[in-house]
Amino acid sequence: MVDSLGVLQRDAPPSITDYQLRNGLPMVSDTTKAVWTPEQLREQSEEAGKNLVAACLEFEKMLDELPTLIRSEEDQTNRLKDFQSQNENQTHLLKQKIDLAEDYLQIVSNSIEDITNNRLQVRHQSKKK
Repeated sequence: MVDSLGVLQRDAPPSITDYQLRNGLPMVSDTTKAVWTPEQLREQSEEAGKNLVAACLEFEKMLDELPTLIRSEEDQTNRLKDFQSQNENQTHLLKQKIDLAEDYLQIVSNSIEDITNNRLQVRHQSKKK
């Protein structure tokens, strides 16, 4: 960061005040005009205060979350083992549900086949008569 700032300063064109000082030009400052009215200052200060409070609250929130992010290697390993066991349990439950669904599918398929066969037998018998 320091190196890049130094480069920026080195490569930047001279400011107006530098130019005026080098060439002996008088410095012009217009202090007769007010930049902001008191009402604008009050509104901007209120808005700036709200923004500062919001930024501080966000910063505190991030600081509160920081201890959960910084863990020792052993804590991280234990946490990964917990996640792995939860994953294995969920995988086992999903396999059970898939097996149950396959059984239901087989029952429905057999039932449809039986209905189709019965229907065909009824049609075949009715054509013989």
